[in-house]
Amino acid sequence: MNTSSSQPLEDAKNQAKKAVRHVAPWIEKIGRFGYVANGIVYASIGILALRSAWRYRGAVTDPPGALNQLVSKPQGEILLFAIACGMFGYALWRVIEAVTDPENKGTGVSGIVQRVSFVASAVMYTALGIAAMKLATGIEQRAGALNTKSWAATLLSYPLGAWVIALAGLIMLGVGIAHFHMSWTAKFCESLSYYRLTKVEKHWTIHIGRFGYGARAVVFSLIGLFLLKAGFQQDPSQAGGFREALVQLASQPYGLWILAGAGLGLVAYAIHLFAEATCKRFPF
Repeated sequence: MNTSSSQPLEDAKNQAKKAVRHVAPWIEKIGRFGYVANGIVYASIGILALRSAWRYRGAVTDPPGALNQLVSKPQGEILLFAIACGMFGYALWRVIEAVTDPENKGTGVSGIVQRVSFVASAVMYTALGIAAMKLATGIEQRAGALNTKSWAATLLSYPLGAWVIALAGLIMLGVGIAHFHMSWTAKFCESLSYYRLTKVEKHWTIHIGRFGYGARAVVFSLIGLFLLKAGFQQDPSQAGGFREALVQLASQPYGLWILAGAGLGLVAYAIHLFAEATCKRFPF
């Protein structure tokens, strides 16, 4: 009975895999371009965090804020259009990862959590791509910040809204813990083809990737804790996103040094994304 009930699901999954293999060369190109676009955004956030830490003009920001910084640069509209296309490609790759499970994450608890996080990532990057496209075409002059508090307040007005916020917090905390694990074990190496790099390049790519994953783990864990607190206390003012996580780091003792470390870590993560754009092995 269980076999027959699961057969339609398996058939659908196999059909999806066949469709993906059919257009695999295009998906790979789009995916690699998406890693580059994502890297540009993370590099911008990291650089702004470093400037803030060393008391230069500028402040910590979130991904939409990074887009606002880029639009003022020479040829900024062209760059944003390219980033928008990259974000859409990256979101598509995340959806494919969630549906077809090309890296065999499985259907256990860990696998399901990772695949749900892929879907959430796809939604976020699609929204970021739309924001970049609106800036590039002049439909909007400024991308709106990720107002997590407003989002939390809206959810709390619905039944079970607090539980949804808490669940989002658990997912973000899970992503943070997974990133700590990636940083500690360098497990991200399994999906990279290092034969394209020299021995020295491979050595530095691994260490930069570990540093980048560690910094991202801290930020995502803080966001998860913010959301959990907002959900359990039913207080939207406790919610926070990327910007609030960096501000929280800056408010600690020796906070400017901590913020500088986080900024360097996010730049390191951007460099790792550029390496993935070159060396990632797409398992079709």
